[in-house]
Amino acid sequence: MNLFIAHTPYQLTLAMAIIKSENLVDNILLVYNTFNINSSQINKLNVYFKEIHIMENKCKDSFDNKFSIKEWIAKYRDVNYDLKKFEYILLTLKERKFKKIFFSNNTYIEVQILIDTLKGNSTDIYYIEDGCAAYHDIVH
Repeated sequence: MNLFIAHTPYQLTLAMAIIKSENLVDNILLVYNTFNINSSQINKLNVYFKEIHIMENKCKDSFDNKFSIKEWIAKYRDVNYDLKKFEYILLTLKERKFKKIFFSNNTYIEVQILIDTLKGNSTDIYYIEDGCAAYHDIVH
């Protein structure tokens, strides 16, 4: 099984390109609704993903240069995501063994938790460069 974590339409496009070019099967998608995603779009994603989980992104603020990453995490740790849904998804996915985990943005603390919890001894972790890091100054 392979897990793809996406926050943007471009990251979804990259995930589908990887699936197609690598002929990957048994793919699971965890997508954050940071953009307008509707049921018609989700139905089209079913060609690539056998399971799709949508996370509510409650954080509407972006990184601000005046905050350190530690301060940002402290500020948003309780409001960045739906904790009950996150726990449900994490427990559901924890029952699986992943061959590969793909992600593009690990500035979200829950993405770090997901990767750390779901990786096994034989899991390959892939960072998909989508160019978004060039727009965030989060390291001080």
